[in-house]
Amino acid sequence: MGWNLLGRFDQPEIAQASLWLASVQSSYVTGTIIHADAGYTSS
Repeated sequence: MGWNLLGRFDQPEIAQASLWLASVQSSYVTGTIIHADAGYTSS
């Protein structure tokens, strides 16, 4: 873990994505890749 492109620390973003994936709200999401990388894959 470390600082990302947005100048924030990575860990909270990964934790939020993990919590969302474990929730009922993500039950309709299938066959996708969720990039929790603060924009590294889009730059």
